[in-house]
Amino acid sequence: MEASSASKPHNKRLESILIEVKLRAEGASSDDELITAIKRLEQFPQPVAYDNRRLNMFASIFAALFILIGAALYFIQIPEEYLFVPLGGLVLVLVIYGSFWHQRRASFDKLSDRIHFRSTLFDYNLQEIRVHAPDKAKELAGRFTSFRKGNHQRLIEQWLEGKHEGEENSFNYNYYHFHYVDRRRVTTTDSKGNVRTKTVYDHHHRYGFIVPFKYARNIDIAEKYLKLFQTGYKTSSISFNKKFSVNFDSEMEVVKFLKPAVLQAIEATGDALSEIVLEFNGSGDLCFSFGNNDTIRINREFSLKQPKEFAAEIEGKANQPRLTAALAFIEKLMKYSDDNFS
Repeated sequence: MEASSASKPHNKRLESILIEVKLRAEGASSDDELITAIKRLEQFPQPVAYDNRRLNMFASIFAALFILIGAALYFIQIPEEYLFVPLGGLVLVLVIYGSFWHQRRASFDKLSDRIHFRSTLFDYNLQEIRVHAPDKAKELAGRFTSFRKGNHQRLIEQWLEGKHEGEENSFNYNYYHFHYVDRRRVTTTDSKGNVRTKTVYDHHHRYGFIVPFKYARNIDIAEKYLKLFQTGYKTSSISFNKKFSVNFDSEMEVVKFLKPAVLQAIEATGDALSEIVLEFNGSGDLCFSFGNNDTIRINREFSLKQPKEFAAEIEGKANQPRLTAALAFIEKLMKYSDDNFS
């Protein structure tokens, strides 16, 4: 099999192995299996790359041809409109060349990103769950008001399932990416008095965690400038009151929950993340959401072009500071809300 594969042209052989690496990566259940997939590329000269010599040659020949044709037409003083033919041909050559070049480069980057992401899931004990995006959003809207935004469309673009093993508290959680769309009509009048109406679609993205949380119910906390609600309720913290609004059913419940340590933890997280909302529903679940899209970042240093270095990088522990901090914050809320905490 290897002998037959080695007889293939370089690019065909590389494409075949990249497909194999992709299939192995998607089916992997550990970093070790990802590393095994990456090492399939070690048979190629380093750094691994497509052989673009033939592509460069054809692009150069056709580009030169159209330039010569254009120059010839110009010197024989042909009407200018005919010069657009060789010019158009030259542009077409450059577009096709750029498309092939970009596609080949992107094939490495996209697959490298995917492998890095899969490795992060393994390191953080996370699992991708396939969901029907509109149905999942509808289900969550029945549990949290945070998912009732968007008058046109609501989608759960990503749904991860994990378990956090903390020093003092462990908990199951889901991480999500919520994409919602608002539709509105905009009417404008030009300088001649002509009225024009068009439909505008505003796309919004929210990210967050859903966690079982038995310590608080029917309490909402949000940054004031989001204007989700204005209750006038004041906590014991002046700095907290300036930044956050609190909505609740029971004042006794909210006073019990919002201890000074909890207020400080929420403030600190509000400084680190944008547009945070904490929604504790009546069923004992927390939806902790925010606007930052880099909870899980693709922060790799190497790629499949350097398989040895990339394999070593995947072997190490993924570093996702925002994910780590968010999980630590939820653990703090549990710790500070426990009746045994003083």
